Amino acid sequence: MSNLDTVNGFFNALGAKDLDTAMTFFADDAVVESPMGPQNGKEQIRRGLQMMASMPAPPEPPVTVEEGDDVVVRMKTGMGPMKMTFSFTGSLISRQVVKMGG
Repeated sequence: MSNLDTVNGFFNALGAKDLDTAMTFFADDAVVESPMGPQNGKEQIRRGLQMMASMPAPPEPPVTVEEGDDVVVRMKTGMGPMKMTFSFTGSLISRQVVKMGG
């Protein structure tokens, strides 16, 4: 599975509100850096995803591109533009950086 496939699988699961499947795309020691603060490890990440899954779907499809080994996703949200950068260890997400205004 490519890094792009991993991110697409993650977003498909999140869109279906299937958090169990969404979490399978993260490494056990993954870190998410977001405006809500850092989330370290799967337990904290799952709590952040629960909040994300409760939000309305973006009004437009996200734009997803590979940048080297990373995958960058840009989307419009009700709070404005958002940029997410995903880094990987093997085929799993090891780091996700979320920036508003991106």
